[in-house]
Amino acid sequence: MDIYADIISKAVVVFFIYIILNRALSNLSYSKKYYILFFISLGISVLFYLAYLYDKNTNTIYSPYRYFSYIGSSAIFALYSLIKTVGKTRKNQFKKYNHYSNKNVERISRAHYKEYLYLLFEYKGEYLLKQTKQTYSGMNIRLKKGKFHDEEIKRLVERYNGRISDVTMYGEYVDSKNKEVYYCYLITLDEEINLKKYEWHQFSRIRFLEFADFDKEIVYRLLLKDNFEINK
Repeated sequence: MDIYADIISKAVVVFFIYIILNRALSNLSYSKKYYILFFISLGISVLFYLAYLYDKNTNTIYSPYRYFSYIGSSAIFALYSLIKTVGKTRKNQFKKYNHYSNKNVERISRAHYKEYLYLLFEYKGEYLLKQTKQTYSGMNIRLKKGKFHDEEIKRLVERYNGRISDVTMYGEYVDSKNKEVYYCYLITLDEEINLKKYEWHQFSRIRFLEFADFDKEIVYRLLLKDNFEINK
């Protein structure tokens, strides 16, 4: 019984280390965070395995299962991080529409819908928001039919001399009344860009800013990195 309790206690230690690292890396993009967590967890497993081999050769092993408790727990979290990374990358890879797929979508439900890209830029834990007299919003761009999302985003960022680190589409906002659809992206930058009428704000300060209901619903979901599909 003591052995099982000891094994569980080691697993709990590794679990809390993983949670602390997960929170500490929360400002990074989703894929970067879980790649880092994967290598850290894998590194812990390797270090304890090397420690086990060394102690075994020097006959200083007291309880072998203690080593493997750390090794197994870290390996499980490494596998979990890898699954999260691969699954999220596949799910949120750039959404590209060719002419054929556009025609199919339009024939089914969006023949006369105006399409927009709703963009929220992130740089070192701060977010770029457009300021009006009373409210804030993300960047809203009209999308021409048949255009690739990634090409439009890349062209836009290059125009402002920026560099993209990561791009993730988290959802769609469909306004059936006005026949509009917004494809909502969180874009992580390697360099800060400065635009007229836009300001950089820290994550902790954004909740004190005023947003229109439409912008608030999208911006908050992007900040939380929450997948969504909204139909109004």
